[in-house]
Amino acid sequence: MTRYHRLRRVLIVCHHCLANIAYYRGGYSGKDSAYDRENNFWRTVSGNFLDTAVLAWCKLFANNEDHNWKRVVPAADHDAFETGLLKAVSMTAPEWADYITAMRTYRDKFLAHLDSEEVMNIPKLDAAIASTVYYAEYLVANEPSLSGLAKEDVDFKGRYAGCEEEAARIYGRKRPLGA
Repeated sequence: MTRYHRLRRVLIVCHHCLANIAYYRGGYSGKDSAYDRENNFWRTVSGNFLDTAVLAWCKLFANNEDHNWKRVVPAADHDAFETGLLKAVSMTAPEWADYITAMRTYRDKFLAHLDSEEVMNIPKLDAAIASTVYYAEYLVANEPSLSGLAKEDVDFKGRYAGCEEEAARIYGRKRPLGA
């Protein structure tokens, strides 16, 4: 796979992560839901958005696989990238490590295996949004092969906002279209 194709795949995972967080948050902010919480369909949809977002985020930051920033950002740039990342998420290195652990714990103990833990701690998503936007924007700014991408392919914050608005509008219907 060419470097360009690898980078495009990383950006797709970034968009996928952000869209799923936006769709989750469009229906549930952590305080109030925008849908009937007794309706199993909407609860399932909302939970699936959260789970998919966590899986995508872990590909970018918590797993040692092809999309992880440590395998994509050139090794010579790791220190600068990590400094910018910590600034973007407003965390220290130990706080960031704890955040990664929290995301992995949700993924491993509830999403992948549903272990014997009795309390599910849904991860806070502000740092997931900030880190994903930072990673994507870093690649666009620092990888010459990505310079010709269309504006809609690099407007990560705008696409996030659009997905969140779309979700809020759809969740607000509280019933399927055409019903």
